[in-house]
Parts: sequence; structure tokens; C-alpha cells
Amino acid sequence: MGIDLTNLRTAFFAMEEAEDLFSLQAEDGTFYWDIVRFSVFVGLQCAYGGPFNNPVAMKKASLLSKSKNAIKMFLNRTTRDYLAGQKPDYIFYTVQRTRIGSQLVDTVSDPLFDLVSENSIAIEAMNKESISFLDILMGRQTRVPSVFVYDPPAKGRLNKMAGEISARLARHFDRPVDIENLIWEPIAVYKQYKEHFLAVFARHKPKAVIVVNNGPLKGLFSAAKDMDVPTLELQHGASSIDSPFWSYPNTILSSHPGLTLPTAYLTFSDYWKSITHFPVRQTHSIGNDYLYQSPVRNSADSVAIISAYMYQDDLARLAVDLAESLPARIVYFKLHPHQFARKAAIAEQFKHRSNIVVLSDGMSLSDLFMECTFVVGVHSTVLYSALQARKKVMIYKKANYFFLHDIFEFVELFDNASEAESIIRTHEVRFKNLNQAPVFFVPLDSTAFMKALEAVRASATTNSPAL
Repeated sequence: MGIDLTNLRTAFFAMEEAEDLFSLQAEDGTFYWDIVRFSVFVGLQCAYGGPFNNPVAMKKASLLSKSKNAIKMFLNRTTRDYLAGQKPDYIFYTVQRTRIGSQLVDTVSDPLFDLVSENSIAIEAMNKESISFLDILMGRQTRVPSVFVYDPPAKGRLNKMAGEISARLARHFDRPVDIENLIWEPIAVYKQYKEHFLAVFARHKPKAVIVVNNGPLKGLFSAAKDMDVPTLELQHGASSIDSPFWSYPNTILSSHPGLTLPTAYLTFSDYWKSITHFPVRQTHSIGNDYLYQSPVRNSADSVAIISAYMYQDDLARLAVDLAESLPARIVYFKLHPHQFARKAAIAEQFKHRSNIVVLSDGMSLSDLFMECTFVVGVHSTVLYSALQARKKVMIYKKANYFFLHDIFEFVELFDNASEAESIIRTHEVRFKNLNQAPVFFVPLDSTAFMKALEAVRASATTNSPAL
């Protein structure tokens, strides 16, 4: 079949099944396809014109980097000593990147951490201010750093692995992909995370590990599986069947030895349980207060554009065009957390349009929805929240917009600024299915979370069937 971005995932899954890729093993017995598949998929997306950049290969270790490696190994050992000494019941892996008031928080995991914080320790991946090395050395309560990844050995050791993958890809895709470059980093990160957490769990086995998975945790999941430590991944984005991050071929079951996944997946609502095939043993719905929205009356005519770094240029041009054609309306340009550090530079691009307001985290989602009628984007979890708030959601047909195909019947799609302006001006006769949109988010249910912990721990000790 002709392959383009819209059917790339289907072709990718067909290849995985036809080539039995999940059964591929390295010389040391490691099942490696699940470790590298997302990076390979991103590489294919780039080859077929997708929005993401190809991963940049790590540089060969220099004398300076080798010195840094020694420091990183020392810091990792210090963290392991701290975790073993504290003996927490639960270890969290958090990503604090949203500012609420004066605090950076992880809106997904922090409310859960607070429920069991007296017996827990959080590993923090982004917010350095929450980590105190003095407290670590003194044995006092603090968050601890994520694994410091040091430079891996030369890429040449992956020649055989890269060759195996390349040969299989060539039978299904007609565009070349630099496999060795794509798999080098995820393999190195996997090995170092696994080595680190095997050492942690050898000295102390927590009751469970609860994580927001921002990408590098395959090694943690593998170490936990080897040491019989249950792991729970918290949903942190809009799971899509078109993204292999959360989606697998239907024939791949949780019992497959080639998988490197958590024990359980905790979702924002029941809606997300069936939107993809994520072959974990258990799935539980626990909700989330930050993303949950009640319907908000469309009392203002403002437009909110939900940005992200890979769509920035297209959405910036759209913002200017709409601001010029709709001068009486405010156009809010809402940045993704990855863009917050660039807020001033992005605002400078719009200085000639006084009705464009650039937002980072100074306004909550609820407040933003109070101020606008229309919410525009390409691909974002916020679009689901906006739809649940009964905002009039408009999807710009750029890049991987089709990842949101499950909500197409409730929104309006457009190809350019002129079409977007027309939709806004004629909105009263559009969005006919808006009120039929399902529930994407429910309020956080603390009891459901505690029950999920109990169920996962029970299955780890009794080998009970998946729920």
C-alpha cells in the first residue's frame, strides 16, 4: 500500500507482527524491540514528513565527559544509598513542570504522592529546586534526582542489532532510516536505568513504584519485573492508537516476554481504557483534578490557541492571521510547558499585534476556558479538556492532527486561517455534536487510587489474573 503519515502506524504494526519483532533478542538475551520501537517509529515519521525531529546521537566520550561520567556515577550511587537507607514503601517518579502559585508541581502524580507521602520518596526528573543534596547526605526527607545517564560505549557494538532491524524495515518501508543512530541512546538509557534500579531493589524493595513516564523508564520497568516490584504508570497525555508510546498490535498480550511495560496503567477516566491497546496486566481509572472540567458557558468571543514546540511555527502564523482578521477578539497563545523558558522570545514575535496574549502557566485551564469560546490546536490533551468544558474546539489539519480522530465528530477541522475565521464567524450553525462528547476526565478518586495500589500489590504476590 502507499504509505503516508495517516497510515504509517497501521503499516508499522503490520511489520511488527509479520516480522515477530517483539521476539528479537540481543546476544545477552535482552528483548530489545520494545526498548527501541518508539524511537524507530519517530525516525520513520521524520522520513515520511512528520513533525518531530530525528533524535540526535550522543557524542563520543571525550576526556572531559569521562570526568563527568565519574561524577554522575558517584551521584547515582549516592541516590541509591539514600533510597536504601530511607526504605520508602512507595517510590514515585515525578515530572514537576507546571507552576501553580509559587510552586512547580506535577499535576498528575503530586496529588497521589501527597496521599502516601509519609511513607514515600519521589524521584524528580525536571524540577531541580525540589532536590536537596544536603538533605540526601544528611538522610532527611527530600526529592531525589533521576538517573544521571553517562556516555555509553561506542555505537559499533549495536551493528548486529541495527542490521537486524534495518533488514526488516526495508521489507515494509521504502525510505531509509538511520537505525543505529536511532537505537543507540534508548539502549544505553535502558541499560543504565536497569542497572541503577536493580541495585536499588537489591537493597530495598518498595511495595510499588508509581511513575509519570516521560520516556526513559523501560530499564526501571525491567528491573522491577526481575525483582518482583509492581509498577504503576500514570496517564499524563491523550493516549492515541496512532502513537506507539501507548499502543501496540492487538496480538501482543501482557504475557509476551518481549514487553518492557509497567504492571498497571492508571487512567483519567474509563474512556481511556479502550482507546488504545496498551498490554499491561491491569488498567484502573482514578481521574485527575487538573484536567477535569465542568461545562463553562461560552460568554466571551476570545480564541485560545494551544501550542507545542513541534507546531510552533504553523500556530504562530495562524495566531497572527486570526488576530489581524478578528481585531476585536483576544487571541490567547497558550504555550506547552516545554516552551515556558522561551515565553519572552515568543511574545516578541507578536509585539505588533496587541490582541495576542502569550500564556505560560499564569492562568489555569478553568480560567482560560472562562475567557474564551474557541480553542484551537493540532494535537494536545488540553483540547480534550476544552471539549469537556464545552468549548468550541477547532483542529488545525497539520502534522499528526489525525492522532485526535476519536473526537473529530465533536469538533471542526480546518486547513488554513481563512477557514478558521469562517468557522468562528459562523459558529452558531456549526459544532452540532458538541454536547454529545463523552467524559474524558473525572475528578481524582483517592479511594480508587488506593484500591489500585492494593490490586497491583496483590497480583504481584498471588499472580492473580489481570482486571
